[in-house]
Amino acid sequence: MADKKITELTNITGANLVDADEFVVVDISADETKAITLGELKEAFDSGSGFVRITGDTMTGDLALSGADVTFGDNDKAIFGAGSDLQIYSDGTTGQITGNVNITGTLTSDGLTVEATSGGSTGVIRSAAGSNSALYLDTQDTSSVSYITASGSLGIATGSGTPERMRITQAGLVGIGTSSPSYKADILSTNQYALRLNTTDADGCFLAIQTNGTAKGYLGSSHHLVVGTPSEDDITLRAENNLQFATGGGSERMRIDSSGNVGIGTSSPTSKLTVNDANGIAIRVGDIASAPVSQTAVYIGASTSALSGGNGDLVLIPRTSDSRSILFYTGSGTAAERMRIDASGNVGIGTSSPVNNSNRTTLGLQGVWGGQLDIMVGSTVHAQFGTDNFSSGQSARIQSQDGIVFKTNGNNERMRIDSSGNLLVGKTVLDFGATAGQEFRSDGRVFIGSPDGAFVNRIGSDGSIIGFRKDGTTVGSIGTSGVDLTIGTGDVGLKFNDASNRIDPWNVTTNTSVDGAFDLGKTDRRFKDLYLSGGVYLGGTGSANKLDDYETGYHQTTIQMGSGSATANSTNDLLYYTIIGNMCFITGNIGINSVSSPSGTLSFTVPFAIETSLSKTSERAAGTVHLNGFSSENGSGIGFIETGSAVYVKTYARNNPVPTGACEMHINIFYPIA
Repeated sequence: MADKKITELTNITGANLVDADEFVVVDISADETKAITLGELKEAFDSGSGFVRITGDTMTGDLALSGADVTFGDNDKAIFGAGSDLQIYSDGTTGQITGNVNITGTLTSDGLTVEATSGGSTGVIRSAAGSNSALYLDTQDTSSVSYITASGSLGIATGSGTPERMRITQAGLVGIGTSSPSYKADILSTNQYALRLNTTDADGCFLAIQTNGTAKGYLGSSHHLVVGTPSEDDITLRAENNLQFATGGGSERMRIDSSGNVGIGTSSPTSKLTVNDANGIAIRVGDIASAPVSQTAVYIGASTSALSGGNGDLVLIPRTSDSRSILFYTGSGTAAERMRIDASGNVGIGTSSPVNNSNRTTLGLQGVWGGQLDIMVGSTVHAQFGTDNFSSGQSARIQSQDGIVFKTNGNNERMRIDSSGNLLVGKTVLDFGATAGQEFRSDGRVFIGSPDGAFVNRIGSDGSIIGFRKDGTTVGSIGTSGVDLTIGTGDVGLKFNDASNRIDPWNVTTNTSVDGAFDLGKTDRRFKDLYLSGGVYLGGTGSANKLDDYETGYHQTTIQMGSGSATANSTNDLLYYTIIGNMCFITGNIGINSVSSPSGTLSFTVPFAIETSLSKTSERAAGTVHLNGFSSENGSGIGFIETGSAVYVKTYARNNPVPTGACEMHINIFYPIA
């Protein structure tokens, strides 16, 4: 360093100093100035003590700056502590502080970041050193978790006077608006808003409830929670299994199970709505909670001690104190009454004024064309009950897709109308009356099967019981006259008189007897055989007009002689007879093939005894016997009665004919029968 006057110094040029630039140093003790270059000054600082070199030196004492900055480049650090415990620098983007910082005063900052060093374990802000810290902020680099830790409860306060807004207790309970939380999240609000979930998602948000990561339920926007695309304005409460509602300390009151069945008072609903109430009251809407049933606006439930019926019966009651009705409404846009049950129990469908018949409960169906009741299976109508005249609704109609069956006494069929229009009573199939019951065929035929037949009763006066018509014209009838049966058509009929055991000719039109008015048969319409056990009065009603017998047959006759014998030929010994009334007519050809000394009177036997009460023997028999082959008295003879069972043959000269070994008698006689 050389002595120089200031005027001897070289002017400094340029924006920056260089080592050759000179400075003036004033030596006060020597009262002189010396010149020194920048390079010499730097060398003096580097080699001297008490100065901080650019690199490698340690500063002792205080560094006071007034109105000046200490500037560091990117990643140039201000390092504090023998072990570089604290480092302050900029990484080119963000200012960094690494290491532990103990702040004993007040720290004011627009932003503060605490970060562990690379490979370190934590970055911490503590309210006190060591484990006695009341509060510290801790970043666990290894688990990417940040902690705010308090030795006791952690309270968060905001606002004027810093009132506490939230607290986390040592037990991990979180209270918002309360310093004594009892649950993991306990919110106390001074107004109606306790919790709000908000999202910028146009489809809304939801709250998920899980157990060990498994979803159990949700509350939030229906758009996220309901299958399909419901509106995001709808709210849904969703459970992955059953949705339960409990009151009174945890007692389940209602649930919606996973199948969508709702149970009230039961945890096992078996239908879309299952209501169970041990007290018998299920749904009740009244003027007051203690209102009696008579003042209850609506009562739906089971029977109670106040109501008739057994336990478990369904009861639906409107208010009965002023005779209210039960109304049913439907409609599109504007609802209209469709059905009602009035206070008298009458049911009206389509009418608000069902007809009230004395001592009868009625069902009224009213419409422009009357009413109709459809019985359906699925979407198919199988039966209809209603009016048939659609324009005025006057005629009643019962209609079926198949047949109409009538049953009584449980499930016992009594009558049916089959699909073909046949009416069956007491039977189910058509069989032409082969089994018990009645068949009224749609073609007009009637078949009745019964072990006791059919009974028809006319009450009151005599007359027709059953009338028969052809194309609307009467052709006959079956009726009654007194206690007797009549049958016929017009003035030709019969009356069966059981008291006298006879059949009388009868006029069924006037219901009176007739005499000799009509015939039995005609010349070309004859009856065949007439079997009578009595007689027939012909031409009159006197005893002389009675014909009471008619018979035909054969009689094997026997030849008799006064002495000796004559034997009839066994192949030619039959007489044919006819009985009309009491007269017997005999005809035949009798052959005699052997004789033995015949003499005296010749006779032959007849089939029936001869009436002997006649005064003259000539009245007892008549006819002729032609003799052939006799030894004497050949020719005609006459037979007459001598005994009650034989006819004696005499010649006209009343002589006795004598037969030979081969002779014949040609017989044609008649006689009265005894």
